[in-house]
Amino acid sequence: FVGRINMWKSARTVKRVQLENLLTPIDPCFTLSYPHERDGRSRGFAYAKFKCNDKADEAVRRLI
Repeated sequence: FVGRINMWKSARTVKRVQLENLLTPIDPCFTLSYPHERDGRSRGFAYAKFKCNDKADEAVRRLI
C-alpha cells in the first residue's frame, strides 16, 4: 500500500516528525518519501509506503 498524505505547508519539519511518530506504531517498517523536494520546494504532501502491516491502509485513512 502506498498512501499520499497531505502535510501542512508551514512547519514541515514538525509535521514530518509527527507523521513518523503516528505511523511507527501502525507499521514499524514504513518508508516516507517527499516528492518535489529536490528543487527546494515541497508540494505539501508525502508518500508513505507500508511493508509489514496490511491493516495500515485503514489505520492511515482514519488518521488523515
